[in-house]
Amino acid sequence: MKNKIKHSLEQENDSDYTKTPKYDSLLTGLSQVLADTYTLQQQVEQSQEDRSGQLTASVRHELQKQQQDLETATDAIANTLFDLVQPATPGTEFTRPSYIPAVENTDSRPQKLEHLVQGNEMLYQNLLKVIDLAKASENEMTSFFLSQRAEIHQNNAQTLRSFL
Repeated sequence: MKNKIKHSLEQENDSDYTKTPKYDSLLTGLSQVLADTYTLQQQVEQSQEDRSGQLTASVRHELQKQQQDLETATDAIANTLFDLVQPATPGTEFTRPSYIPAVENTDSRPQKLEHLVQGNEMLYQNLLKVIDLAKASENEMTSFFLSQRAEIHQNNAQTLRSFL
């Protein structure tokens, strides 16, 4: 997949794609998705630190699965962003504050799960916006990748909601 993205980028760079407002909007959107994904990853990790014993084995298993997926996704999104930026604009800032609010550490299982449901839903909505930016920028590989991520977060929210 990375080679396909790189090939796509080489074609786009040849056409001065990287100097358009659509490209800048896509970079901003991807940076936001990266920040939100990392924030959600941290929240899932914190939710697994259950000192009260309220998390069932099935909830623990689901959180572990989501944690691994989010770690992989964070790396993939960062690599996609880097591949898009590196040849075009060295020194571009990657960091953006997350739209997903920080949460107080709580031992309440329903509160933990509700925060994770909300985080997945917020990330899903943000992904839909960035998918539109990728499509407008005619970056099919990024659009496809983000569509897959959106589906995963929609499913994660539904699965976590079933545990409430």
